[in-house]
Amino acid sequence: MPCSDNYSYQDEVIYETRQEISFLKAALCFMISNFGIPDASFTNKYDEAGITHKQLNLWAKKHQREDAERRAREQKKREENEAKKKALAKLSKKERNLLGISSRDDWDTTEDED
Repeated sequence: MPCSDNYSYQDEVIYETRQEISFLKAALCFMISNFGIPDASFTNKYDEAGITHKQLNLWAKKHQREDAERRAREQKKREENEAKKKALAKLSKKERNLLGISSRDDWDTTEDED
């Protein structure tokens, strides 16, 4: 029996922390997208949370920019996959075989997402 099973409690804590951060970012994004950012007059609430209106606003703008970039990448990938499907659909069975594409499953690009 080994002295260590290479299991690290730290690894579990890091994983759980990352999961929680991911959830909190998604929840904050949802709240801001649907309800907006409370205005600066809520100073006591911002103080209670340990943040400032400016910090929240900056985070929201950065996050919205990142979301827009991600959506653009995803849209571009969908368009590329669609173009690829259309191009491959024009090939005859013989042409697909010559290219090493034996069946429709081999050139289905729907699972090609990043």
